[in-house]
Amino acid sequence: MTKNAEIKQPHLILCEGEDAKYYLMELLKFFIAQNHVFINYQALSFGGNPDLKNYLNVIRNMEGYNQIKTILVIRDAEKDAQGATQSITDAFRRNNFSCALGPNVISKEGMPRTGFILFPSCNDKLENGTLEDLCLRTLSKEQSRNILFKADSLVKDFCFKRPHKNLLHTYFSLTDKYVGLKIGEATKAGAFDLMSPEVESLRNFLAQALTP
Repeated sequence: MTKNAEIKQPHLILCEGEDAKYYLMELLKFFIAQNHVFINYQALSFGGNPDLKNYLNVIRNMEGYNQIKTILVIRDAEKDAQGATQSITDAFRRNNFSCALGPNVISKEGMPRTGFILFPSCNDKLENGTLEDLCLRTLSKEQSRNILFKADSLVKDFCFKRPHKNLLHTYFSLTDKYVGLKIGEATKAGAFDLMSPEVESLRNFLAQALTP
């Protein structure tokens, strides 16, 4: 068992990959500064989306599992938000967890309680996209739109397999402050507006699980 897999808090966020984990860790720091109750959250990466079902099975055998009150899943909607929803609910059910049928809802049945939310919308609407799409729409600097326009003009002529990632990191490369940074590092450096409606919606979702 790696240190990354140790259960240290009663409320878990299981997310897709290291970028999402470090992004959420920075958000949690921001939320904790507003309300200390968010210190009860821990973000863990379950790997790629197909790995969630197995991770939910493995987590039952981790030390500290008995203290868990909530398990929340956060992942990209990708190109099929409905399919992502089905994949998450299927993973929960196959591991005998109760689960709401849609995003942004905390199940009230059984323990631990469960729920999920999708990037980029971070609400109850099913919208295709990724964490990078969320980052692009929440850029914080006044001049970010102009820089993003230049980045988009550089990227659009190429047939990238993951254009959202290429666009975000091209944007980073056109700045002095964020060039070469990963998403979590860029979040810490202030690249994104953490008061945006999307981030506020995510905060409210996490707050639901902290309510008895």
